[in-house]
Amino acid sequence: MDGPQAFEHLDYDLLCRVSIVDGGKCSAAVVATSKKWPHRPRTLHLHPRVFATVAEAFESARSQGISWVIRFG
Repeated sequence: MDGPQAFEHLDYDLLCRVSIVDGGKCSAAVVATSKKWPHRPRTLHLHPRVFATVAEAFESARSQGISWVIRFG
């Protein structure tokens, strides 16, 4: 695993992390931080899902993070 991946969407920085769970499967998490005040980080609740690969987990986290920003950001 390469560690967390950071990216930007609109006025948010998103940090995606992947962890290995039972049986070598992967689980993802996203933290969104606004570039504007207030800057407090928000840990996003992702759809609970386990992925076969790290790449799939990162892609899911990225797309769900972008979806959150569009809906609630």
